[in-house]
Amino acid sequence: GPHEMQEKTGTVSLSAGQHDIRVEYFEKEGDAGMVLKYKGADTQQKMIVVPPAALQEQRGVVALGDDGEKVVAVSGLTQEMFYFTQGTKMAMVSKMTPDITQSVPVVNVPETRENWAGSSANEDFAARYSGFLLVENEGKYEFSLTSDDGSMLYIDNNLVVNNDGLHNM
Repeated sequence: GPHEMQEKTGTVSLSAGQHDIRVEYFEKEGDAGMVLKYKGADTQQKMIVVPPAALQEQRGVVALGDDGEKVVAVSGLTQEMFYFTQGTKMAMVSKMTPDITQSVPVVNVPETRENWAGSSANEDFAARYSGFLLVENEGKYEFSLTSDDGSMLYIDNNLVVNNDGLHNM
């Protein structure tokens, strides 16, 4: 179908430290993809894909390595996949049991007709990514969520980017 990746952005002020992050996504039919980017003090104000070093699956302990570099216990996010018939908006998956749970380093799936890595279908599915965003330098951060079909970004349980709905304009 004539589906296209659509980008939405949102800005939020974040303190240094760990912030709860959750990305929800659904795909009804056609191409599927989603990319999470941000810019702010931690990225020299450049819009980049949120890197594994800034994502943690658990509220982690950050240790210092031999060279004084910070060592993050588990980087990346938990990805949960749900397979069921999708409508035109995000379904509530919070009460549902995921069909597949795996770890992913980043949220960066270019638009594709193929199955996503670790996924058993390429249509009629929802995905939820959860974990923590590690912020080194406090300040305003702009987040960008590009997806086909719909997606939403929550930080500290506040909706920051609303890119919901079918993207077949």
